[in-house]
Amino acid sequence: GSFSYPGGEKVLKDVSLTAMRGEFIALVGESGCGKSTLLKLLMGVYPDYEGKLLLEGLPVREWDKRALYGRISPVFQQPFLFPMTIKENLGLIPENPGASEHAEKKREAVKKAEENVWQALASAELADYVKGLPDGLDTKISEQGSGLSGGQSQRMTIARAFFKDAPLILMDEPTSALDSVTESGLQRAFERLRNGKTAVVVAHRLSTIQNADRIYVMEKGRIVQQGVHQELIAREGAYRKLYESQLTQAERRNEA
Repeated sequence: GSFSYPGGEKVLKDVSLTAMRGEFIALVGESGCGKSTLLKLLMGVYPDYEGKLLLEGLPVREWDKRALYGRISPVFQQPFLFPMTIKENLGLIPENPGASEHAEKKREAVKKAEENVWQALASAELADYVKGLPDGLDTKISEQGSGLSGGQSQRMTIARAFFKDAPLILMDEPTSALDSVTESGLQRAFERLRNGKTAVVVAHRLSTIQNADRIYVMEKGRIVQQGVHQELIAREGAYRKLYESQLTQAERRNEA
């Protein structure tokens, strides 16, 4: 399919890709090649695309928005956090059991939901940090994640995805501005998150997607290569150039 922003040139041109259930798909390429736009199309942000864009066999533009969002866990570069408590940010809306005849069942349900929140935080490697906060799950945070580091804010969005447990993960990988220790923690959390799920990931560090089931290499809105890491690295082309460029940049950082 193809896609153009209103009044602009085509951002995506004759793009064709497939993600089967349970696959780990990576999108790579220079900045501005259309990777992030493709993720937004999958989320139904832009319904005016050309061609076919199917999720579970149904065109994305025909999905009910609520149902579509229920099937997707987005984890993007700029973590969006709500000016609410930690547990509300993860998706747990507190409910007062009151004094009704079902109060005990409601209390049990709330307790179980909070256990799931703690499990999500543990999977995202945030549980120890939150336990150390005076208000724990009831700690309030801002949209900018006030009090949280960049890596912690990103792990909060991963914890939200754990708690949501949607079958499709759309991830725009954190930038290389994060330090290697933080990046390593995020990578471990992502590996846990995508276990058994379908994941479409915009990759900035090629070292993090070497075990992808399929890598699509994009240039100027087109897919110019596809395959697994070892296939792509073994032949001339855009992927090998990207990989060699990142190796050179890493060597320069080590020398500095």
